[in-house]
Amino acid sequence: MNPIYKYTFIFLALFVVASLAAGSIFYYNSIPRHKVETYSTPHTVASVLVQQNRDFSIAETYRNQKEYQKALEYYQKALLTSQDVSQEAQIKFDIALMTELLDNYTDAIQMYKQIAANPGYYAEVRAYAVQEIAIMSNNFYDAVHEIRAETFKDQPYASFLHDDDYTAAYAKLFEYAVSIYPLALSESYIAYGYAKKIAALNAATTTPEGEENVLHITQALQAAQSDVSRMQQTPREASVLPAVFSREAQVVAYMAKVGVPGYTLSQAEDLYNRALAGNAVLGVQPGSFQAYTYALFLAQNYPTRLGDLKNILSIFSTQNSQDIAPDVEIFYKTIRTDKTQASNKKDTALLGRLDPAFKAYLISLGWRESDFASDTTS
Repeated sequence: MNPIYKYTFIFLALFVVASLAAGSIFYYNSIPRHKVETYSTPHTVASVLVQQNRDFSIAETYRNQKEYQKALEYYQKALLTSQDVSQEAQIKFDIALMTELLDNYTDAIQMYKQIAANPGYYAEVRAYAVQEIAIMSNNFYDAVHEIRAETFKDQPYASFLHDDDYTAAYAKLFEYAVSIYPLALSESYIAYGYAKKIAALNAATTTPEGEENVLHITQALQAAQSDVSRMQQTPREASVLPAVFSREAQVVAYMAKVGVPGYTLSQAEDLYNRALAGNAVLGVQPGSFQAYTYALFLAQNYPTRLGDLKNILSIFSTQNSQDIAPDVEIFYKTIRTDKTQASNKKDTALLGRLDPAFKAYLISLGWRESDFASDTTS
């Protein structure tokens, strides 16, 4: 035994009464942190923890049942018996995630930043921490201003934001994530950011700047596909794949529309179908963002396929509230009045004009007849 730890335990034995109040904290900080496992793609840190750490396994059960407060408590217990720095990092990430899902966004962001800043933690979890910060504003539209303020208030994050250009700031945030590890979702968001740059250039793809943007998009999508192969072997990460496919579909569709060789609308639609199929396997509520963006894709590219569009949107109904993801409903409510979401409101109003049933659903959420005017942007 390492002499340092030998004397630590002797110290504990001699002063057990005096140290009782702080015992659990001292124990966590002083137990040997030797690495007991060699981790790999199928043999991940989380999968090892499920097998070896009873509290972590219980936390996972509560998490899957969406009992996030109980999950948080058991993750905190699991942290006390983590066996190495990789397990510590994984559990701290899950603690941050439960904190986020309990709507404590400020504390969650601070926790993610601490994970990302620790060079001793393994690359994937550090990149996931940055990525989670980046996607929070998309997941919680009703708290977007709070999330943005906390995200960009300190370095290096503050350096990403200039002149309140949050589109560029979030693009840099995803680039920061992939500089740590090339996660597929972050790569897909980077590709999406460059597609928006092309749109800002009036769809120019043959100018030097346009060609550079196309190259960045191609590289990002290739990197995403490479990571998808890894993620498919990991149940936890496979749950992210529908979001990856949906974001990729948006990029591919835009590239096809502006005539970039090698990109087609059928490829984009295949990606949307993969996203919806993945959600079905995972048991995700069918009233998802992936369903919404697929319907929007049909509206913008296949105006004669109203039957298909209405079939996808049919899940969004007051009779199907249990099948609609809560964050999607919040999205519909928020974009009606949030001036920063004018483009999303315009897209959603288009769907309402094409599908009276979907329009009725939006009205049930507080939308007004005037919100569906074809020139509405506010």
